[in-house]
Amino acid sequence: MKFKEFFKYYSYSIVRIFVDQIAIALFAVAVALALANKSMPMTVASSIFSIVFFLFMVAELSFRQGAADKEKTDLGRFKRNDLTGLYIGLIANVPNFVITLGFNVFYFIEATRGSVSGVFGLIIKLICGEYLGLLSFDVGRMKLSSFPPVYFLVMIPCILAAWLGYYLGVSGSIVIKPTKKDLE
Repeated sequence: MKFKEFFKYYSYSIVRIFVDQIAIALFAVAVALALANKSMPMTVASSIFSIVFFLFMVAELSFRQGAADKEKTDLGRFKRNDLTGLYIGLIANVPNFVITLGFNVFYFIEATRGSVSGVFGLIIKLICGEYLGLLSFDVGRMKLSSFPPVYFLVMIPCILAAWLGYYLGVSGSIVIKPTKKDLE
């Protein structure tokens, strides 16, 4: 399948992952700001909850897409590819990658540190807001959230959740019984 066809077929899943990430990130930022001066353990716990919730949503969305593709594969109308979920996760994280790359490039250019890199840093912290509780730990003299390369690492769980969810759906490893509403 060519990229254009792939993106057209899976565009709903790709865009939905990114939109869900922004929605959960904004919720997590609001909770983290509310708990920021009160309790560090609560901030970390809320961050972990937000991350797990987001990864569950990504895996569930990818699982449903994989299950739909399994039906088409079983009927012979679709060629099975176990890495499709990985590709969906990678493409959904392209905006994160571009913003993180901008943050990293401008952070390490002395003349733009704090100005242009600050804008990219603010955007990436808002987009990856569910990780702020975990990234609030001090490492040396600075917070982990101020270390630009760490934002490349926070994309990995989303990509793996998309791959695993799709794989479980397309392989038929997990079968969900239809409800009465599904059978109507």
